[in-house]
Amino acid sequence: MWFYIHFCMAKFTFIQCASAVDNLAAFYFNNITIAESPPPQAALNLARHIVECPNLFPEILKTLFEIVLFEDCGNQWSLSRPMLSLILISEQVFSDLKAQILASQPVDQQQRLAVCFDKLMADVNRSLDSRNRDKFTQNLTIFRHDFRVK
Repeated sequence: MWFYIHFCMAKFTFIQCASAVDNLAAFYFNNITIAESPPPQAALNLARHIVECPNLFPEILKTLFEIVLFEDCGNQWSLSRPMLSLILISEQVFSDLKAQILASQPVDQQQRLAVCFDKLMADVNRSLDSRNRDKFTQNLTIFRHDFRVK
């Protein structure tokens, strides 16, 4: 799977790769994380793969945050989609990643950045509907701006 992500990034644009990651993560979220009925076999196969590669989704989320925060990315909308899906799959992974990012910043900036992280998830719920995705995208744009203003 990780090979696929690297191949995708080398062969296609970030937008196409982000879309592929979002499709996988959204499928996992909808069929494993919040499923109310028995998941289809494809979802079980994906879940088994994720168990075998437990760092896969966390590493992708970390990479997406690094792109948004530290690089010039022209299309945050495309990156926000898989980011929300990955955050919703495991809020503990997001919490751990947030702590890592905060710890990597100068001490005098950490409180301000913690507030930025809180605002990132403001009015965002545990769903992947369009309205919720749009709210997260808006929050991510503000988060990136506030993070970069030092």
